[in-house]
Amino acid sequence: MKYEEYLALCNKIEKQNNEYLQLFKQQLEQEQLSKKTIELHYFNVKFYLNEFLLRYQPLTMDQGCREAHAFFTYFFVSKCAWASIANIKKYKTSLKKFYKCMLDNKLLPQEEYDYLCYIFKECQHEFEEAYYNRYTYLENYDELN
Repeated sequence: MKYEEYLALCNKIEKQNNEYLQLFKQQLEQEQLSKKTIELHYFNVKFYLNEFLLRYQPLTMDQGCREAHAFFTYFFVSKCAWASIANIKKYKTSLKKFYKCMLDNKLLPQEEYDYLCYIFKECQHEFEEAYYNRYTYLENYDELN
């Protein structure tokens, strides 16, 4: 894929993601959550969709359910300075709420949502282990030199 094609695809996906985010924000407002809570969920999901999914390859929102494991075991813990066990849980909550909204609006197949829920339930220990081991390679680097 040529760079111009890549940029065009990313822009198209990001535009669609922003529409999904507006729908999500409307639902959160209907749930009468606090402004701070809405902003937190919105930021978390926007980061996931428009930074993580588009960073290395342009992936769509519905492909994001299959990428959550990679996000929590690699990208988030190694690339995000604000990563913590508490923030892993906050991001999981935000993503689960977002993808439930997409499911409720028939923008996501049930099996994709079920897969995401399965990963979140069964892999929390892997997410935590990845967080605690994120600097292991740096410790080993000193031993190599």
